[in-house]
Amino acid sequence: MRNQIILIFILFSVGIDHSFGQQPVPVHKSEIIKSINGKQFYIHRVEHGQTLYSLSKVYEVSMDEIIFENPSSKKGLSIGQELKIPIKSRDTLVLESYTKGKTEFFYHITKQGEDFKKIASIYNVPVEELKSTNKALSEPLKTGQYIKIPVDSKPKELKDSEKDTPSPASAANERKEDQNISYVIKPGDNLYRLAIKFRVSIDEIKKLNRGLGDQFPAGKTILIPRKKNDVTYIYHKVTERDRLSKIADFYDVSYESVQKLNPNARNRVQSGQSIKIPIPYESIVPKVEEVSVPEEVVAETSVNRDSLKCYSDGRNLLKTYKVALMIPLYLEETETLQFDSDNLQSQLQQLSESSKNPFRFIQFYYGALMAVDSLKSKGLKIDLYVYDVNEDIAKAMKVFQQEELQNMDLIIGPFFTDIFRYASTFAKNFHIPIINPLSQRSDIVNNNSQVFKYQPTSNYQIENVKNLVNQYYKDAKIFLIDHQTDQNSGLLSEYARVLKGVIPNEYKISNTDIYNLAIEKATDDLSINEKKVNPFITLEGMRLNTNRLEFALKDSTSFPNVITTIHYGIDSLKPFEKQVSVYRNNVAIINSEDNVFVLDVLTKLNILCDSFPVTIIGIPNWEIFENMDNEIYKNLNVHFLSSSFVDYKDQNVISFIRRFRNEFLSEPENYAFIGFDISWYFFNALMKFGTDFEECIGYYNPKLIGPAIKFRKNNRTDGYENTDWQIIKFNNYLLQKVKLSPILN
Repeated sequence: MRNQIILIFILFSVGIDHSFGQQPVPVHKSEIIKSINGKQFYIHRVEHGQTLYSLSKVYEVSMDEIIFENPSSKKGLSIGQELKIPIKSRDTLVLESYTKGKTEFFYHITKQGEDFKKIASIYNVPVEELKSTNKALSEPLKTGQYIKIPVDSKPKELKDSEKDTPSPASAANERKEDQNISYVIKPGDNLYRLAIKFRVSIDEIKKLNRGLGDQFPAGKTILIPRKKNDVTYIYHKVTERDRLSKIADFYDVSYESVQKLNPNARNRVQSGQSIKIPIPYESIVPKVEEVSVPEEVVAETSVNRDSLKCYSDGRNLLKTYKVALMIPLYLEETETLQFDSDNLQSQLQQLSESSKNPFRFIQFYYGALMAVDSLKSKGLKIDLYVYDVNEDIAKAMKVFQQEELQNMDLIIGPFFTDIFRYASTFAKNFHIPIINPLSQRSDIVNNNSQVFKYQPTSNYQIENVKNLVNQYYKDAKIFLIDHQTDQNSGLLSEYARVLKGVIPNEYKISNTDIYNLAIEKATDDLSINEKKVNPFITLEGMRLNTNRLEFALKDSTSFPNVITTIHYGIDSLKPFEKQVSVYRNNVAIINSEDNVFVLDVLTKLNILCDSFPVTIIGIPNWEIFENMDNEIYKNLNVHFLSSSFVDYKDQNVISFIRRFRNEFLSEPENYAFIGFDISWYFFNALMKFGTDFEECIGYYNPKLIGPAIKFRKNNRTDGYENTDWQIIKFNNYLLQKVKLSPILN
């Protein structure tokens, strides 16, 4: 494995003494502020013992930026020297721009001697577009300057006159675009594969693209005729004498299938012959009316089924994949680092145990290493580049200027949301799939189809709760409980709307059972004469006449199946006590992550459960709770949703833990399982489907240590979100996964 792991540590060293080992000299923030060229600066006078490092910490500005604004400070500081330090650092401004939303550029930090032309060539951007994106800057560029690199070159808007009166040529072009598809050539494409994929002949493709040969460069855009989807074969025109078996190989179809379509053709075919080439089943797009799913899902399904690569192709094992793992190691917080390549893992483990911040994510890296090692025996060839990327945006920028980054097949990380936004913009520009391992924010996939978000958001919990109720608690009386009336009313309303779709409109109870209950109550109530039944009984909020029940004992009474919403801060549990059922299960869905509130509600429900059957479903994240009463959890049949549950009784998990202990001399924690599962999932996908694996994830469900990964793409422009939440049940003082059938839309 040692030859496959490339550790790249980007350390900030500016050739000066940071004085980590010296007694720190107090630094007081200057009260002098000046505006220079429209930008606000502190004016700081250097005192004895102060360093760039200590100044950067007090003013919350990087040492690089202090040097950029004060070039002479690179050689060292002198007592009495005046420094201008930005009130708001440029790194903060960069992060704010990504936090606010859509940002269609990333940054390059200039090196000595670089100009716009050289930078444009690095990122394959037109020089004029680069200059236009950085209008405030002029050459010569200063070393350390931040240059915006545009992600997409968007066409200029036409003038109104041009829009209103299109020329005949432009009108013809519009008709041509309607009839054809623009396709960007991907690595590994050839004319034969494209002909099969789009169900057209090679001659038709060549006719639209003059000068196009049998081999063509990735990244080039070509036109392909738009065809109907109901054809089952295409024609191949033989240009020179050839073998039928060789033609079949070109199209990646079997010789037998070609022979079946051309029964009169011999293996030796002559120039000028037209041969039918079958289209494999996987590439035929199903008609919309044949698929009983929403319209927008049909579109995505069509794209997946249109791929010829959604089966394990041995040729994908021939490639060595380049993967970047961007993990927070905080190496700059260690004074010196000397690694021995023969004893690397044990040294990293020692550092993780001796430092507070450095290497707290190291188990994610360990998990990834285990996945790589396991897949090597299956044929995986991989160069794993490991970068130290934390919350520091300037540090991240330097990482993304590494020459090899543009040629990655996959990027895992960065871990922190703001830095990930920056990284995903880079990935979007170079069409590199990028994985977010930890964030639950849905907006990180917005307008970027390259992003895969591993952690599911709570928005998808409702589907799993719906499935649980539909399979196990369809006839239950349902209550929705929260603490506040304003914060969660929209969420509870959505739960009520969705669950109404799976529960019956009414629930029937036999009159005999109700009348017997009235007799039991009369027996228990000492104020009522013996054997005399109260004329009225209230059940599930309905007041019933016992005399009428007695005369219709063979009939039943229908109760409206109303979902009751309870705002505990106002109502306490009074609505629950009024509506609770003695004849069926009472399911209370409690929405809160407040430990104190949840414990209070559960304690009161635990008292009631002696008289009424109660089941609890906790949302959104009850895994965070500590020191909860196991007896209460057991009595109330508590369920909750988990995105990280690991079944320690599973043989695969037991084997993983044993191996982890042997290799890393420690117990695996949550990051180790996540690191393994993400790496196992995506490295397997590369091996099976190649770099276009995103087309095939709808058919891909590998066995993992933790929860399953089920990616969903909500539209064509956004990225992929994992939607899978596991429902965990507290059973006999142990956590147990609830088995659910697939959700049917």
